[in-house]
Amino acid sequence: MLPKAKTKEVLNWFIRAKRDLTIANMNLANNPPITDDAVFHCQQAVEKALKGFLVLHDRPFKKTHIIGDLSPDVLRIAPTLEPLLKQATELTPYATMFRYPGELDLPSLEDSSDALVIAQRVFDAIICQVPAEALPPK
Repeated sequence: MLPKAKTKEVLNWFIRAKRDLTIANMNLANNPPITDDAVFHCQQAVEKALKGFLVLHDRPFKKTHIIGDLSPDVLRIAPTLEPLLKQATELTPYATMFRYPGELDLPSLEDSSDALVIAQRVFDAIICQVPAEALPPK
């Protein structure tokens, strides 16, 4: 059984990650799809799930949006996540790439859908290693 304060903190990370996945799904279901916002939320979902996992295991982390910076500590706890986290590092640029006006083309629907698949897989793989009291509501 986790201490109450720790359970709340971990749960908050996972609730936010799950919310990011929901928003990404909504963005892609929109007509037309809002692909730039969708990929941002995919990156955020992975980042928050990893941070929640690290909090669960009492592993401090620096303030970062770089998935590759969080991955080594996660892999020390759960080495089986390595193939997924390698894929997820591709999402890192989405933390900032489309957040401000510029000359970049928007991500394609295919790239956005792929990002969502990766983010959902990472979230699911992390969640299945979390005690029940720290799981977000269904």
